Amino acid sequence: MSANLDLKTMTGLTVEQMYAKLDEELPPAAYRAIAGTHGKNGDELTDIDPNYATEVLNLVFGPCGFGWGYNYAPTDLTLTVEQRPRSSGQGTRRVCLAVLTRLTAWYKLLKADGSEVLCTIDAGGASDNDDEAYAMKGAITYAIGNALSKIGWQQSVYLGKRSHRTVRAGTLTPPGGNAAKAAQIAPITQAAGVRADGQIKEEAEPNADTGKAEPMTLEKVLAYVIPAGNWKGKTFQEVVNTTEDDRGQKAIDFWTKMNTGGDVEKETIQAVARRYLELSKSNHKVPAGGKVAAPA
Repeated sequence: MSANLDLKTMTGLTVEQMYAKLDEELPPAAYRAIAGTHGKNGDELTDIDPNYATEVLNLVFGPCGFGWGYNYAPTDLTLTVEQRPRSSGQGTRRVCLAVLTRLTAWYKLLKADGSEVLCTIDAGGASDNDDEAYAMKGAITYAIGNALSKIGWQQSVYLGKRSHRTVRAGTLTPPGGNAAKAAQIAPITQAAGVRADGQIKEEAEPNADTGKAEPMTLEKVLAYVIPAGNWKGKTFQEVVNTTEDDRGQKAIDFWTKMNTGGDVEKETIQAVARRYLELSKSNHKVPAGGKVAAPA
């Protein structure tokens, strides 16, 4: 470590401080379970919202493109489209698989004499989605995460010392967010039966105003009005009933898995979508004229 003592990041952090900052605990919304994956102890593995990485890296190394960055050759990014059977056993779904065989992440350190040291890390990644652009973006994001893990990014998660279960639930308000807006939306996510880390709760937590919060019923889920995005102003019922090209089901699938980035409205949409899937898996009946889309 003696050789590292004279090295600093472009923002003036020592190597030791760099490691500490990269492993610093993020807001609860940054951690979520990876559905269908389990570690040695049987618990679901934890995913880290990549949107938080950019903010931290800019603080540690300086602006992207100046203190850190990444590059890859377009020829190393491939995309294939195929039809895969649905988990429900009914029909197939379109899957776009993107594979990035090599991405080079880099960051700069400064020596005591002011000269720069360019550090590089090679990594790869892959991602699948029903949309080509999201699949390619996912592969790039995955590769960046692989590279960053080599220099201590959220090391405690990879070592099993921190997870979506161990991080204490905090406010739904993202850093610099609107507290009043979060206060209005928080009861919705509580009633949806979803914890702040995005996982379905066995029992709803009590509402701070009423002292009681019942899990969101299917009727309330279907009546929920989407507050943002392409479906803004539509009720969840309208989304469910949109069967053309599976648009409604694709939207629901996307909402349950999307990166919220701490955005309150996105967290709420995700909570309601996950509650809907939970209810559909439990074979709850839908009001007349409605339907429950089979989870993908």
